[in-house]
Amino acid sequence: MGFGMYLDYRKPLPQKLARHRKTFFGLTAIKIILAIVISFWIIRNLI
Repeated sequence: MGFGMYLDYRKPLPQKLARHRKTFFGLTAIKIILAIVISFWIIRNLI
């Protein structure tokens, strides 16, 4: 995925931005998990 490329592109960062980036990746991971769960639930209800 583009995560590794993004991390390599943004390597020299101050501490605050690095912490910001960690929370951003956590939020995107939560959104992806929620999307997968919701899609599975919808498919299960359709079948």
